[in-house]
Formats: sequence, structure tokens, C-alpha cells
Amino acid sequence: MTTPPLTKIQVHLLDRRTTFLTRWHREPVLQRFESLAEHHSTTANIAYEVGLMLKHLGVKVDPAKLCVYGNYHDTTEVITGDLPKGIKHGEGDSPKLNALALRELEEHAALQLWGDYPPFLRDHLREVSLENGLSEIEEQVVKYADSCSALAFMIVEAEFGNNFMQEKAEKEWAEIRGLDWPWLVLLRKAYEVP
Repeated sequence: MTTPPLTKIQVHLLDRRTTFLTRWHREPVLQRFESLAEHHSTTANIAYEVGLMLKHLGVKVDPAKLCVYGNYHDTTEVITGDLPKGIKHGEGDSPKLNALALRELEEHAALQLWGDYPPFLRDHLREVSLENGLSEIEEQVVKYADSCSALAFMIVEAEFGNNFMQEKAEKEWAEIRGLDWPWLVLLRKAYEVP
């Protein structure tokens, strides 16, 4: 089928790059690599479900908003690729410099993705992909969902006999269990979440 030249918005709406971009490219993986689209979907689902549980407990969050942010949280990786955790989270010799450099890189990637869009659409997509506009609790929920998504992948790999991922899963589990945000403590008591 021959298609006419597509506009920038048409190209983006039909873009399937997140299904081909892989995560864990620096790690030994036995089963198969996880696509960015799979990670987005899992993170969005977890964020939404956690949001529903929190809302049921009287915490002021918007589950639908959490789902959208979870689904877009790493979209700039379409431009940057999957970056190692140490760079993303400011670990290493100069944490502040790493965090600032990452933010600039993500800002630039967002402009590449949506810079030619109508302002209302460009600004909204930029906001959600860069996780702007979230309350402190909402930001924590998306980070928690992101970590749980990573843990889920590690557990599957460990079940296939990947000892390296078993060690990573144990470390990730400990990091998640070490989070002591008040809303998460409440959620653990009510629903036994990680």
C-alpha cells in the first residue's frame, strides 16, 4: 500500500517505535527483552490500580491521571534510548550534574518528539512525558509503579533461571520495601502491596 506523505502528527499517532525499543539492553536476559511499550503499559496499569486503592482509602489522587503519566513516563526514550539507572537517578560521582544533564536531555527529546505540534497538544504531552504537573504523592506513585514494573520483569527472568536478575530482583524488592512514604505504608496495611 502506498501512503501519501504523513504530517508530523500523523507520523506520531502511527508511531510504533516504543514496541521496538528494548529495555535491559545492558543486562543478561534469558527469556526476551522487554519493549518500552510493555514497560509503559505495566507501569500505567500499576499506577492506575494503586491510585484506585489510594482513592478508596481517602487519599486525594486521580487514578486516570496516574495512568496517563505512567504510560508516558519514559516516552523521551524514543529519542534518547534506555539510559542506565545510575544516570537516570543521579548516582555516581556527581549526582546533581547527572540529574541536571538528564533533565536537559529529556527536555530536548520532548521538543524533538512534539515541537511541531499545536501548542495545546505539545505542552500537554511534554508535561506528562517529563512528569510535570504531578503532586508529590502522584510523582511518588508513578515512581513506585515504575519500580514495580521493573521488579515484575526481573522476577520473570529469575524464574527462568537468570541468577543475575535474581540478585537484581532481590535488591529492587528491598529498595521498594524500604520506601516509607506515608501513603505507601497505609496501602501496605490495607492491601499488602510490595
